[in-house]
Amino acid sequence: MISSAYIQHQLEQLPVTINCIGAHKCVLTSATIPHRFTLVLTFDQPLMRFRNHNYQWISSKKEGSIPEFANKILQLEDGTFVQSSTNQGVWEWFNATPNKLYWHFHPEDAEALTVYTDSKNFKSREGAKSVPLASLPALLFSKTGALELSRTPLPFVGVVCFTDHCDYDTAENLKMQREFFKSKGIKVTKGFFLHHFSKRKDNASWQYQSDELLNWANDGHELAYHSLSQSIKNDSESKNDFLNFKAPLPTISVWIDHGFQPYNWSMYRNSLYATSEFQNVMEHNSISLFWNYNDSGRVSNGVINQLDCQQFTFAAFQQSIRPLSFKKRWENRLKNVVFYADNSKRRIRFYIDALAALRQFKQSKKPQHLVRFIFCFTPIIFKLLQFYFGGKQRVNQPYPLARFAPVFFKHQLGNHTYTVFQSLELVDFAQGLSKDNLAKLQDDAGILIAHTYFSVAMKHHDGRFLENETTVAPIPAQNFNHLAILIQAQKLWNPTISELAAAWEKFSAVTLDSDTQGTIFVTNGFDMPVRVIS
Repeated sequence: MISSAYIQHQLEQLPVTINCIGAHKCVLTSATIPHRFTLVLTFDQPLMRFRNHNYQWISSKKEGSIPEFANKILQLEDGTFVQSSTNQGVWEWFNATPNKLYWHFHPEDAEALTVYTDSKNFKSREGAKSVPLASLPALLFSKTGALELSRTPLPFVGVVCFTDHCDYDTAENLKMQREFFKSKGIKVTKGFFLHHFSKRKDNASWQYQSDELLNWANDGHELAYHSLSQSIKNDSESKNDFLNFKAPLPTISVWIDHGFQPYNWSMYRNSLYATSEFQNVMEHNSISLFWNYNDSGRVSNGVINQLDCQQFTFAAFQQSIRPLSFKKRWENRLKNVVFYADNSKRRIRFYIDALAALRQFKQSKKPQHLVRFIFCFTPIIFKLLQFYFGGKQRVNQPYPLARFAPVFFKHQLGNHTYTVFQSLELVDFAQGLSKDNLAKLQDDAGILIAHTYFSVAMKHHDGRFLENETTVAPIPAQNFNHLAILIQAQKLWNPTISELAAAWEKFSAVTLDSDTQGTIFVTNGFDMPVRVIS
């Protein structure tokens, strides 16, 4: 069973007491339980295999991890099944320590929030103020089998969830999008602007398109605030809009940050909004679920499942862009390294400043702008070349925000706790939703929370959804036809973000126990599909 245990908290090791109740249960206790820590467990024999996020067994001979939104089941060398009393936390194991299990709780990169700081709106990230553990989980032991829980109401299937940003919506394409998705039976969490205040005169908003947005809700889609307006008003007008806005419908619980609006989740502190002001607006409008303004990566060939951290490495990315032209490959490499593989707040700032300097140089031809561009761009190129010519370890290392495969987590703000979701950027609907990619998502029972722009009209967006204001592009249309067939056949589940969050809540809150015979069972009314595995 367990021969030793301790809590690793920063540089300190905290003692853990092991109390085994019969042959089938070990209760772990500690006088101190930090917020973020790793529980290190040493078993009396090697770990033989793990139940993976795809509901399949994998050998422990290859180092790996089991993410939060997955069952916590392993098998020892003598055949004994070991299951956690909870699905919380991330399991990790290494070849150098074959008897040890590393159990991470609330690692910062699994609960990353975007925050903007200082007068230049410097983009950074911080760990959420998530709910700490009240007690350590128990481990259950069985010779006959473990109890596998489905994270979806449809038993053990993959998930495709669309969260759409409305930056380019117009009255015409908004209706066309809805009619297309209605014909396919596909649901979307649809972002919308409340006020018509935009640099684009034809930009859609609740102010002028409320009837059409109500049709979206009536068709079974979920509406989500994409901040309150497309463009940024002056500080006093923005604050007045935010502090005084009233929900147009009582069912809108999702907020998706847009741009640099001062009242956004990512910016309100930098804009000197009091936490109490911010919280009061969210509470009075029943907003409980928000985007962390981060993506784990970008959907591309072979990259679609948020639960599989090995899809989010520079090596996997290199493989995914092989069909692109030479120029496109280098453009994609640059953006991928800056925003995902490296994800350094310093180099993200350099990237933004470099683009601004380049635009200024093109307009003015002044040499100081070219010098500024070279100064900002040099460290970015250097980092890109480190990855491009990097060794096997570097190119196969999961990206910082993908290592722990985050999907949902909690964040405490004032006296309220909110649910946060993380997404994957989906721009290319031709490659990203190809039959091969959808098959991969289906076979791996994976999860895709897509950060999309269905109505983007920019020509440099390869594989964009719309061919024009009234027509879906041919290849994306074919892919959505195929996706609709998979959804109708119940081979993939297509929830709104709130529906998926509700399933995660159940999966995260479930507790298990074992009886004197070693039979593992649910103790708190979990109503999702389950099955015994051996």
